[in-house]
Amino acid sequence: MNKWWWLLLIILCWASAGLALFGVKQSQNRGDISLPSRVDRVVSTAPNLTEILFALGLNEEIVGVTLYSDYPPAAEKNPR
Repeated sequence: MNKWWWLLLIILCWASAGLALFGVKQSQNRGDISLPSRVDRVVSTAPNLTEILFALGLNEEIVGVTLYSDYPPAAEKNPR
């Protein structure tokens, strides 16, 4: 295949993915999915997420962090 066929294939895949995502957003707007109003426990799976959780003030809700979560210093006190 020449490069134009590949370009057309990529554009079609991109467009179909966009339509699929649009359909998911439409189904979520109907209210079929119930989300919890409050989170009781949070486990951070990456150091950058740990920093974000502490910045949001969720210090008491964090019950676990990764081995490499060392900032802020309070993160080192949480179980690994």
